[in-house]
Amino acid sequence: MKILTKILSCVLSLFTMMYFIVPVSSMNVKADTYVHSTDNTSITYSAHVANVGWQNPVSNGATAGTTGQGLAMQAIQINYPNQAGLKLQYQAHVQNIGWQDPVSDGQTAGTTGQNLQMEAIKISIVDSSGNLSTNYSIYYRTHIANLGWTTWTKDGQQSGTTGQGLAIQAIQICVAKVGTDFYK
Repeated sequence: MKILTKILSCVLSLFTMMYFIVPVSSMNVKADTYVHSTDNTSITYSAHVANVGWQNPVSNGATAGTTGQGLAMQAIQINYPNQAGLKLQYQAHVQNIGWQDPVSDGQTAGTTGQNLQMEAIKISIVDSSGNLSTNYSIYYRTHIANLGWTTWTKDGQQSGTTGQGLAIQAIQICVAKVGTDFYK
């Protein structure tokens, strides 16, 4: 009887774990963040890094670029596929150039082949009229030479520095529905 009780206890424990615990593969946990992964919150991005070139795309909070290697990000391409009729706008502040004009979904911000570092970035999600989205926010932070990771910024705010000659070395980007908890 004790063996049957133990088996039933194990089966009940397994059932409870399967029912109440969310599988790790369905959670989007990257870079010390937790973002609910739902429709219209997926984002991919790729960094062009000095002495490396274009890296493979990463997504949803993963790190693009490098840390601890002293290599500057020189350009970025960001893609935000969604069914909400929204588009991404982003602009880079580049060494010896300053703020570039904003670019959209998948275009290159920054430079390649000129050995110029990105020093700051602004990213926003806009509707068809060019207004900030009222339904989704974009969160991002940058890893800056000699400073480390910045705090999270969002919706068109500047991440990085200007006038200090400090390179962005890496970036993490997430999209969240407005009103959704975004854990830092």
